[in-house]
Amino acid sequence: TMRDYLVFIRAGKGSLHRELLEADPQRNWDCCVNAWAGAGAADALDAERGRVAIFSDDSINKFEAFAACAAQDDRVQRYRQVLLLDDDLRFNPGDLSRYFALCETEDLFLSQPAIAWGSHANHLLNLWNPVTEVRRVNFVEVMAPCFSRAALAELMAPTFGLTRCTWGIDYAWSSLLHGRPCLSIVDAVPMAHTKPMDRA
Repeated sequence: TMRDYLVFIRAGKGSLHRELLEADPQRNWDCCVNAWAGAGAADALDAERGRVAIFSDDSINKFEAFAACAAQDDRVQRYRQVLLLDDDLRFNPGDLSRYFALCETEDLFLSQPAIAWGSHANHLLNLWNPVTEVRRVNFVEVMAPCFSRAALAELMAPTFGLTRCTWGIDYAWSSLLHGRPCLSIVDAVPMAHTKPMDRA
């Protein structure tokens, strides 16, 4: 039976998705793991095929892998919200289920969890604001964007294949959605970014 929401994770050997699964046994989301080629992840993750709803091993970046997965499996298009996570993000137990519940009640189009203080961050805008629960912004970054079904329909085809490294796709979203109050940061659910960004 499909749950209402999907977490799609681009996973290497040290992926934190196992913590997310173990800490949220009553979760409202399914999990799709995309093994990161070249990191030895495919063999390490093969035993998890029974724990995840969909398993994809496409050897490309997170957004192209998701688009390929969506093309191969029509279930992907039926989720109400889809969160595309990097594998080095840590959440408190149950927070992802709470995040999706907020996406639903606030009718969020394109959003992301806030980045916890003390974490590695590229953009100050995305850092946790303790006085808000959900705030409208003009930028959601590629690290952990969450797409409603409508947002995926509008943005996946024109933007997910724009770059091989994924950097800059988030600026395309901001440009395409300019003037529309439909990008949000969910401060009620901060996430810890556990690794520094690769600036090479």
